[in-house]
Amino acid sequence: MNDKRVLRICRKYDIKSNIKWKPKSCTRGDRNPDHIAKNYLHREFHAEKPNEKWLTDVSEFKYYNGIEVHKVYLSAILDLYDRRIVSFKISDHNDNPLVMDTFD
Repeated sequence: MNDKRVLRICRKYDIKSNIKWKPKSCTRGDRNPDHIAKNYLHREFHAEKPNEKWLTDVSEFKYYNGIEVHKVYLSAILDLYDRRIVSFKISDHNDNPLVMDTFD
């Protein structure tokens, strides 16, 4: 059956469906954030000497064990002078101890 025909019949009998959207990310921005971090770099992603500017991020990776989906999180610190990874930690949980362990 053509989807246009189904749409026409649904409109005729006033049939509507509820669509639930699954969120695509684990975090979402707040409309009124309590704290906005200061912009120290001003898009100047070059350093004149080592250990002058560091960047950090947490990335999520999915892997499969059979049909089970698992997640692992990578927290890394990047030195902008030579683009090398200063430190990294891998964990099953995305939480503050993961980030603090990376800095330690």
